[in-house]
Amino acid sequence: GSASFQFGISYSMLKNFNNTTYVSGPNSVNSIGDMYAALANGLSIADIEDDIDGINAFDLNPAWYSFLFDENGSAGNYIGNGPPGVQQSKMKESWGSLDEIALTFGANYGDKLYLGATIGLPILNYHEVSTYTEDALDASIPEYTYRSASVKDYLDTKAYGINLKLGMIYKANDMLRFGAAIHTPTYYYEMNDEWRTRIGSEWDIYDSNLNDSPTGFFDYHLTTPMKAIGSVAFIFNQFGLISLDYEYLDYSNISYNSNDYGFSSENSTIVTAFKATSNIRLGTEWKFMNFAFRGGYSMYGSPYRNESYDGKKSSYSLVLGYREGNFYFDVAWVYSESDNNFTFYDYNGVTTNLATISNKNTNLMFTLGTRF
Repeated sequence: GSASFQFGISYSMLKNFNNTTYVSGPNSVNSIGDMYAALANGLSIADIEDDIDGINAFDLNPAWYSFLFDENGSAGNYIGNGPPGVQQSKMKESWGSLDEIALTFGANYGDKLYLGATIGLPILNYHEVSTYTEDALDASIPEYTYRSASVKDYLDTKAYGINLKLGMIYKANDMLRFGAAIHTPTYYYEMNDEWRTRIGSEWDIYDSNLNDSPTGFFDYHLTTPMKAIGSVAFIFNQFGLISLDYEYLDYSNISYNSNDYGFSSENSTIVTAFKATSNIRLGTEWKFMNFAFRGGYSMYGSPYRNESYDGKKSSYSLVLGYREGNFYFDVAWVYSESDNNFTFYDYNGVTTNLATISNKNTNLMFTLGTRF
């Protein structure tokens, strides 16, 4: 049979991170000062006060100078200064995107076997501002206790990576096609984090203060899991098709490393916290004259071993396409929903109730293209 080859280059947005989440609720058991006290236990006051650029400079040092916790009678023992009951809230705002430049090679053998290879060059830009606040619920609390506290965290991440995607489609007959693909791990050879924290408190009605951490910088590498995909499609002449994709990946294979730090405890935590999961996608396309109608449903399994951290996600899509000669135009509607459980803080038994965050996203996308 005859063979033909194709080459293509594309630039696409794989994900956007534009999101705002707000969670609020009362807590009569502890305050964030208690969490800092638990974190500080065993350290000397000098460890906390004099650490202006080490690990404590980003939490315990600014929290100490905001008087959120105090020494409790003996060296290395601390207690939170929080009032008996607080209203706690957190607002997390994120923006940015994951884009990818793709260099694609394709081969067709006798209109029976189709082979493809893509070198993917992902580019990540992520920005997050997270604002935690707590306010005393009881207006009659004694003097010298704080009325409110705030913790504001800033994070900016940039990354460049590389991956390889290999795939094949086999046309068994005019009605049936099978597909298989392997996506290698994506290796982010350059990841850069920049972060800082601002902690503040208000005491009675007169006194307030803000304390800033330094700005932290860190360069590291990230490897994401390999992905295996199997698919089957049923074709109905020139009129339409129905396809089913099954995807398998193991999130416990995520790993970090850097030239300056080993990440052994973090990588061990990933192995115990995450698991393998399956994703399923169902799609259909029907053509009428120059128009094409497409619909899709996808279900992504939770990556967490702990069932209480629900990470399942499902999405629905509808696409209307128009093609005239070498010109094509698509408009797509994509709706996705997922639930995630969340705590304000959790350290050594000092924690808050779980909040369930329901994410519902609607995207409208337009594609304009031409074939040469």
